[in-house]
Amino acid sequence: MKAQKLLPFALLLVACSSGTIQKEAEPAVAVATSAESLLNESATVSCPAETDLRGEGVAADYEQALAIAQKSVSAQIQSTVSASSRSKVVQTEDADGNEIVQSSFDLESKVLTRLENAQDVKVVSNETVAGGKVKVVACMSRSDAMKPFVLKSRILQDSLYLLTKTYEGASHPIQKNKAYKDVRREYISYVTNRNILESFGMVDQTASAVADSEYVAVHSDFANFLMSYAFYFATPENEMELSIFSVVSKNFSVVGGECKGGIILKAGSQNLNCKEGSLGIKCSVTLTLTGSSCEGERYFDLQETVAGSGKYTEAEAIEKLNKNIQKAEWFAEWRRELNRWRMK
Repeated sequence: MKAQKLLPFALLLVACSSGTIQKEAEPAVAVATSAESLLNESATVSCPAETDLRGEGVAADYEQALAIAQKSVSAQIQSTVSASSRSKVVQTEDADGNEIVQSSFDLESKVLTRLENAQDVKVVSNETVAGGKVKVVACMSRSDAMKPFVLKSRILQDSLYLLTKTYEGASHPIQKNKAYKDVRREYISYVTNRNILESFGMVDQTASAVADSEYVAVHSDFANFLMSYAFYFATPENEMELSIFSVVSKNFSVVGGECKGGIILKAGSQNLNCKEGSLGIKCSVTLTLTGSSCEGERYFDLQETVAGSGKYTEAEAIEKLNKNIQKAEWFAEWRRELNRWRMK
């Protein structure tokens, strides 16, 4: 009888005890389940297209989370392009075996981790996750990601075309040299940008072929120009001119014969003057060097005065004068000017 009375009481204690445990566990299970479901839900959020770039960010508020998601997208662009990529324009030949591109160059392209068109990153998910934080999932199409580079490509193409026309109209050696360097610099910028577009398969092949042909034409023309360009030195007619020729030829490559392209250098001397003084005889002379085109267009005139002294005779002073010419202490200004006319 006592056992029968105790049984319901024991069952009641078990039920109460079990109920207490259930009530304490329920909130924890509910919170964990809720957070897990939110995370799972956001984890399955995908972009409209499989090729889209996807980024996500978790932060205290929406703006910060969006900024992190945008940076994530930008990092993917940089990863695709490569933080630093190297390209080279190599030597090529035409059907006749003539070298089209003689020189090669390296270029380095970098993509900043800041999106120029962040507004094209579209938010596909915005939700609150554990801890009250905001999670944003954002996507960007590849075409949107390449918008700034497509625009830059068009600008560079237009610029390259204009610079090519400037080169074609240049006949003066220094202007031609500068125009070629401008074309080359712009073409390198174009190829750098094109490498980025190629990473995303978005190169305008027709425009690309035009840009390549423009550069190759300019490069080929300039290479032919350089083949005939030289400093042609007119035959010296006296000892002083021979001394000038000696100084110039020690510092620059010069050739003789008929001018086929480049500059004709003509040495000269004028105003030779010898005076006797208390310390002997002093002679001075004005050295000259003219630079002209093969057709006779005068490019520059250089002058420099050099002196020499002798104790007893004028001949001794002139001999010393010629030695001072060959010392070339007077040559600095001429060197600077001639360097301007070296094509490279």
